[in-house]
Amino acid sequence: MIFDLNLFSVVRITQAALSHILKNNEGAIVNISSVNAQMPEMLLPIYGTTKAALNNLTKMLAGEFGPRHIRVNSISPGPVVTPLWQDPENGMAKTIGSVAAMDSEKVFEELPKMAGITLGKFAEAEDIANLAVFLASERASMITGADYVIDGNMIKTI
Repeated sequence: MIFDLNLFSVVRITQAALSHILKNNEGAIVNISSVNAQMPEMLLPIYGTTKAALNNLTKMLAGEFGPRHIRVNSISPGPVVTPLWQDPENGMAKTIGSVAAMDSEKVFEELPKMAGITLGKFAEAEDIANLAVFLASERASMITGADYVIDGNMIKTI
């Protein structure tokens, strides 16, 4: 099921969209991945695996369709303030808070520090949307095959 959601759904929608994009001989595809593609989470091993496969698919599609002026990139967010985290009944902040004896607000305050997010906060959905709009625009006409991490410097690489 998680492969269907995170990988095969992207394959299917890309196949459907490409027939229209190829008619114009230009276009852009922006896939949403995750930092877990590069930083596997031991509690969610299949999730990270599917996102790593999505990043690989993104690079492969960029190479295959680049000569047709179709750009393909991905965005890999770290934690983002969404209902997945905020839901008062089943959100991850509540779940983590119940284990760590903290309320949800305290989780949002403390977890970025514990996760090593240099900026000290979760991303907002708008942060990801702004980058997606840019990557889909003509202003990004020379960008393809790239994965952009939006994580507040949670993943530390050299």
